[in-house]
Amino acid sequence: MDVEKIMIPKQRITIPMMQLDERVRINQQQVERVAKVIKHLAEVQPFNYATNSHPPVGHASTLDYFFAVTLQQFGFWEDDGKQYVRPMIAQMDGKALKGSAYMAKAYLRVLDTDSQFYSPARQTIIQKDELLKIFRSDSGHNPIPAFDLHLRLANKFGQDMLALDLSPLEVVNRVNAKKKPLRAFLQMLDTISGYKEDPLSKKANLLAMILIQRPESFLSIGSNENLLPIVDYHCMRVCLRLGLIDVINSSLSRKLIYRQLVTTDEEWAVRLAAYQIQPLIKEISGKSIGAINQFFFKYMRSRCHEMISPECNGCITDQVCLRRKQYFQPVLRTTNY
Repeated sequence: MDVEKIMIPKQRITIPMMQLDERVRINQQQVERVAKVIKHLAEVQPFNYATNSHPPVGHASTLDYFFAVTLQQFGFWEDDGKQYVRPMIAQMDGKALKGSAYMAKAYLRVLDTDSQFYSPARQTIIQKDELLKIFRSDSGHNPIPAFDLHLRLANKFGQDMLALDLSPLEVVNRVNAKKKPLRAFLQMLDTISGYKEDPLSKKANLLAMILIQRPESFLSIGSNENLLPIVDYHCMRVCLRLGLIDVINSSLSRKLIYRQLVTTDEEWAVRLAAYQIQPLIKEISGKSIGAINQFFFKYMRSRCHEMISPECNGCITDQVCLRRKQYFQPVLRTTNY
């Protein structure tokens, strides 16, 4: 499938104000119920991205690492041409890792042996054999689906950065001098491959969140600025199963239940609804977007699985969840997330 042909053009309007597709609607009452639960959860807090799975605090290549690896956070699942088959899971250093965790670890293991790997100059010229070596699992194979897309984006990212005469350090230095650093940062990423393709800017917002929440505080944030929602397929799956999104259209509902490939407009319908839900939760719960992202990506993802039944007993949302466990996320191959 040619991913370049299925990308939605960047929208030059305010995304949260866009009208939802008539095939879905936001369940306002359910959003309020879930948000009130989140409000009282002390464990729902922003993540600092400074664990043993990340570069050490203060490491000289940390900025380059996060710029290079965050754009690679997409497509960690396999299909058979008709429907979703399985998530990407592989062994690295004796540990089974899923998707984004595997990607982060793969890039991290060259931090101290080849730290220039993350630089725009190296990303521009990285070759297939070199990236295959980076991605190699304990069994010696490359487990990354759509490998060619990862290689292409790495090269295009480096090319755009060099063409703009930018380094990650130069980017943050420039935007931090602005009155609205976050806005300037996102506008700058809107010119760089790997980040500019997505109308909802998932990876750009994710990178901004990482740089703001890291102990080094790489990216500043203005007094009236806020992080924007970060919507990936885990977030959409959880929104559907909690009942935050009602699926009105029977054809779309069937595709979501049977994990069938969807069209771009069907995926957009669900994803835009999930995007618009996060500011509603933020307003009611008082939690930041960074904390809400942790709720969806870390806690709920660990409960609301892809291949086995959700663990409802003991879940913090158990009392309010509508338990629409039959639903899956939209299945669409894209580099956006």
